[in-house]
Amino acid sequence: MRHTIKHGKVAAHPVTRGVFLTLGFISALIGLSGLVLPFVPGVLFMIIAAYFFARSSEKFHQWLLNNKYFGHHLTAFANGAKMPTRAKVMTVLIIAISITIGILFF
Repeated sequence: MRHTIKHGKVAAHPVTRGVFLTLGFISALIGLSGLVLPFVPGVLFMIIAAYFFARSSEKFHQWLLNNKYFGHHLTAFANGAKMPTRAKVMTVLIIAISITIGILFF
């Protein structure tokens, strides 16, 4: 399924586009690390990356929106959808387990 969201116009000046593209890649890398590292908010940084890519590169913006792992989260966020109850419960459980493991081992 192909998602499209318009976050704004691509910057006209090439230097501005380059800065936004660089910030987009940095945010995307931090977001990808959030997939494997606890306490790193992966989807939040992907939302930030989508913002920067929307203003620098339509190609990378569409890549984020159509990604099978987090594209639906970005689309839902942009469309104002609320977090599903199942996702809220899983988030609370993962945080509780992480805190418990942290307390037990430290």
